[in-house]
Amino acid sequence: MTKIKLQNKKCKYCGEPFTVLYRKSKVYCSISCSNKARLWKAESKRKIAISRKRNGCTMSPKGKLRMINANLLKRDSYETRLKKSLAQRGEKGNNWKGGKKSLKENLRNTSVYKDWRMSCFARDLFRCVKCKSGDKIECHHIISFAELLDIYNIKDIDTALRTDKLWDIKNGMTLCYRCHNKTKSNNRCRV
Repeated sequence: MTKIKLQNKKCKYCGEPFTVLYRKSKVYCSISCSNKARLWKAESKRKIAISRKRNGCTMSPKGKLRMINANLLKRDSYETRLKKSLAQRGEKGNNWKGGKKSLKENLRNTSVYKDWRMSCFARDLFRCVKCKSGDKIECHHIISFAELLDIYNIKDIDTALRTDKLWDIKNGMTLCYRCHNKTKSNNRCRV
């Protein structure tokens, strides 16, 4: 039986001693040390970038995960994100379309409207009042939202928020997507 010859070496990255088979050219104690050493060498980074461009290779899932983890550490502070957000609001934003959002759309984004919806859902136990389904439920206005805005002559959000009839739970009912599409008012005006 032949005797296996072992050789003691020192890791090139972390300096820890490790043992390898004689005549093996390992210079790192583990794969993680090897990866860390390879990642931080500017020359190897440049070579990898050039070879990827030449070969048209996409990044491996492991590489993507490594990049995501590295970018998480580079995240902006809360103050910086707030400044960036404020710089892109209103007319300064690159998606600004001249304030074309309608009153109905703006009202549907208010907390009062969302509370009204949730109150209707809770009253009807989160089930359609027609077919008793719990899938894809929506809140239906018995007197349509547009008619209420016309009846009470509502032109802005402040007036709408002060009008109690607009937020009356008795004017809402929970319907599933299918039953809601069957209603006449839903076919007439779609928001």
